[in-house]
Amino acid sequence: MTNRRDRPYVQFDFLIAPDEGGESEPVAGFRECSNIGMEVTVAEYRRAGNRQAAVRALAKHGEAGDATLKYGMIRPGVLRGWLGDGAGSGSRRTVLVMLRDTHDSETLLTWRLVGARIIKHVAGPLNAKATDVAMEELTLAYERIEMEF
Repeated sequence: MTNRRDRPYVQFDFLIAPDEGGESEPVAGFRECSNIGMEVTVAEYRRAGNRQAAVRALAKHGEAGDATLKYGMIRPGVLRGWLGDGAGSGSRRTVLVMLRDTHDSETLLTWRLVGARIIKHVAGPLNAKATDVAMEELTLAYERIEMEF
């Protein structure tokens, strides 16, 4: 029988939780998070026949990047439910990435990744001779990003 801790991810500054509309319980914690963001592609446009008009930049489309979370731990069983029965068949979900204050564990900033899907998971390196804890890396592709301060 395992003992449940009240705050299992206390040493991690980035927590991952499913967005279930209310208070969401973290299912993973990581020490490093990179590449949360988006990029908008623009097209330059100038009205025909008007050479004095300034070139306008029109947004063509937005593209979200992939978020990579490193040096962390994921609750057992969470990946199995999210990945589904095989590569590429996992469901898209909305997840919260919460940045916590190191000193008082208060959430400083939250990114909501809409339509997130796991595209890479790495556990290890695993070495029975070492004294390190096995750390995990998780990469999420997402469709849209929202921020909460």
